[in-house]
Amino acid sequence: DAAIDNLHNSIIATASHAAGAVSNMHEKRRIVITLFNVLLPIVEMVANNTVDPKTVIESVGMEAIVHSGNTLVTELTLTALGNGIIEVQVPRKPGQKAFVYEYSTDAGITWQAFEHSKLQTVQLKNQTPGSTLHFRFAPIGKSLGGYSQVKKVIVL
Repeated sequence: DAAIDNLHNSIIATASHAAGAVSNMHEKRRIVITLFNVLLPIVEMVANNTVDPKTVIESVGMEAIVHSGNTLVTELTLTALGNGIIEVQVPRKPGQKAFVYEYSTDAGITWQAFEHSKLQTVQLKNQTPGSTLHFRFAPIGKSLGGYSQVKKVIVL
């Protein structure tokens, strides 16, 4: 809560046009983004190992994406590695030979494939720090499977 309060106060302070107010706000924003990116995988792990993952996710102030499939709440893992690099990790199920990885810069309105790979872990590089990206993947077996749920990450 303190980090969010500090960010809120620094945003208000930018209206004063005081020297350093904007750079201070950007630094506070980076701190909040880093904290969320550290907490996200922990919440995912706990949620995926409980009977009621939606309650776990919502209890920490995050949004649970509800879908109708029989997969885990979070079937792909996103990690902001810093320097504009996002690591994407997916599970492999029987019969899956490869994956199509896609990302969106406009909250899922349009999608761009960035990798077709046999690898379960790939990286998207050269992204703008502070931007929000949405990801999904589709497994390839004898044919292209359905797309996963969408997850988002803030680029560091």
